[in-house]
Amino acid sequence: MHLRDGIDLLTQAVAQYGRSLLGAVEGTLPNGEPSVGWRGLDGDVLVIARRNGTMEGRVRPSRQPSEAATSDAGVRLVARALDSAIRAGERLFFPDSLPVDSVSWLFHLEPALVSESGEMTPPKMRMGIPIFSVNAPP
Repeated sequence: MHLRDGIDLLTQAVAQYGRSLLGAVEGTLPNGEPSVGWRGLDGDVLVIARRNGTMEGRVRPSRQPSEAATSDAGVRLVARALDSAIRAGERLFFPDSLPVDSVSWLFHLEPALVSESGEMTPPKMRMGIPIFSVNAPP
């Protein structure tokens, strides 16, 4: 397995832990509200994984502060989901052929766009996994 495959699997696990934190039933997308509202949908979690099996996440605030982004509740939920995954034993396994002791990447929280007709356009990302839904003004 390549390192990217392991990161993708870990991302899926973190999304599942995030949905569980919001009380989702298996296979459903929970409503993020009232924990996360539409003003809390920006930011990143910087993940650092080490060959020795340790891993940590750090919340990074929005790169483009605006009046609309007044909360970091969404990204903090992702950080709590990562912590839950780590406590449950989720790890990133390093291939023997990879000559580094650690890697880092971002879990970026990005909302999908919904048209007035209700059609959803997912954000353009390498890999996107829904964690929750929120209502937002058009």
